Amino acid sequence: MIQEISISDLDPRQIKQLEGADRALSKDVNYSLDIYSSILKQSPGCLELRKRLRQQQMKIAKSSAKSISSILGKLTNAPFLFKSKNSKNPEIAISSAEELIAKNPLNIAAHEMLADACSSLEMKGTVVFAYETIRSIDPKSLPNLKKLANAYLEAGESDLAIQTGNSILEINPSDGDAEDMMKRASVAVAMTQGKWEGSTDFREQLKDKEEAEALEQSAKTVNDAKGLEALIRQAYDKVQAEPDNLNHYRQLCDYYQRYGDLQNAIAWIQQARKLEAGKGDVSLEEKEMEEAYDDSMEEELDLDEILAELELEEGKEVEEAEEIDEAKEVEEAKDELDEAEEMDEAEEVYEAEDEINLEDMSEEELKDMIEDVIEDLASGRPMDRLVCGDVGFGKTEVAIRAAFVGAMAGHQVAIVAPTTLLARQHFKTFEERFKDLNIRIAHLSRLVGAKEAAATKESLARGEI
Repeated sequence: MIQEISISDLDPRQIKQLEGADRALSKDVNYSLDIYSSILKQSPGCLELRKRLRQQQMKIAKSSAKSISSILGKLTNAPFLFKSKNSKNPEIAISSAEELIAKNPLNIAAHEMLADACSSLEMKGTVVFAYETIRSIDPKSLPNLKKLANAYLEAGESDLAIQTGNSILEINPSDGDAEDMMKRASVAVAMTQGKWEGSTDFREQLKDKEEAEALEQSAKTVNDAKGLEALIRQAYDKVQAEPDNLNHYRQLCDYYQRYGDLQNAIAWIQQARKLEAGKGDVSLEEKEMEEAYDDSMEEELDLDEILAELELEEGKEVEEAEEIDEAKEVEEAKDELDEAEEMDEAEEVYEAEDEINLEDMSEEELKDMIEDVIEDLASGRPMDRLVCGDVGFGKTEVAIRAAFVGAMAGHQVAIVAPTTLLARQHFKTFEERFKDLNIRIAHLSRLVGAKEAAATKESLARGEI
């Protein structure tokens, strides 16, 4: 946990440096930003300094119409489904997010990375600030407004949460998540004031004090199994009593999710969507997609754990076998490469043209194709698109641009090729194209020795590639 502090709490020497940087703003803004960033890296809990830094970064970004911000702003205006590999170390994730923001202050994915990392460290004020910054970039993003409202609730800013909920309902009047959040916020306000009779907004719609207290209790994090089971039974009884109330289905889904039963969570959301009121509720559709994705990720993680156990059991035998066969395997792979290069020489030349010449398609067509793919990546849903075409069509260029956006947003990107020849060729292409960027690229195929492959896998697991 990192404690959030003000500038006055910093070391006196740092305060003196900041005063000098403030004076230099009008003459050398880049110098001032470097000082701000350096001190913030040493004291990441200084929210006041982070706001000062961000104010100047956003001012520069919005005034530079032809900067990289204007080019990539659209491409990173929505969160990717892939999670940052730095999530296990939130302090590193904060540093990485700030580096990305420094390059492109309009990078929404970087601000979300900052919010996620700060949430892990209970830096509630910084979480709110990150989502507020995203709102300034994209004011009508419903997913961000919902996260902002919940961040306000966590930070004890219930009135601001209600205001944000009203903003959501102005965009989508039937948003059930916003209504549920506003109820919880109204309860928090009333509990703070200590008098129910004077409450307003959604508090007036609550039946009585007991119902409100139950809602307040259910809003708290319940980690023990018995507590969750009790909440699940209560929510189930409510569904039986009011089968057309979508909020009861949402509650059941939330409780099952916290209980770790994602299949039941999905089942109750699907049941709610069968209702007449649920068919047109976009928030239910989004929640179903989110739960299904979490379920698939959980299954994938379970499979990874099983594979890891098998690898540990067979590790020694595999290592010995790899050492014995390493020279033979590399030699065979090289022979395969030589043969493939002779057989597919013409194809390789065409593929190279596909990457650099692109004479067979117009610049506008390539731009449209790249934008379509990036919009898919930024949509918040799994991509369902196939890019196909003859040699020279531009397929590799599309992959390079998409990989660039993902990497610059702080995510790991994998390119899979059907042959060792193409894997080696694409590795060299990506290495050349990204040589001036702080992006590490690695290659895995039969051409790579066992020791190098093992080192690459470890670096992947640590998020270094």
